[in-house]
Amino acid sequence: MQTQRIITFPQMLSMREKVYSDAETRISYSQADKYYLPPELPLLNTLIQIPDEAPELQISGDRAEDDLQNAIKLYQYLGNLDRTQATDQRLWACLLYTSPSPRD
Repeated sequence: MQTQRIITFPQMLSMREKVYSDAETRISYSQADKYYLPPELPLLNTLIQIPDEAPELQISGDRAEDDLQNAIKLYQYLGNLDRTQATDQRLWACLLYTSPSPRD
């Protein structure tokens, strides 16, 4: 098991502003197969413990079935998040843009 880490709120706001203000960044986000946070970006530890191996998400073409199966996999991967953890945008940004991640 490992500790899930998140970006700081100012870092998230900075990333969002860069996407809104810079066309090249916006294109990079929209076209890249994977996008990683800069490795020097400091991350904060959370109380969330996650398995060392991220789940492999299903992409079969049946979006409704894929969403269902992937939601189950993410729930099993993340465990029981409380409401505050589940609504923290920084958590979801790190799941999308860090490795290992279910998106990998």
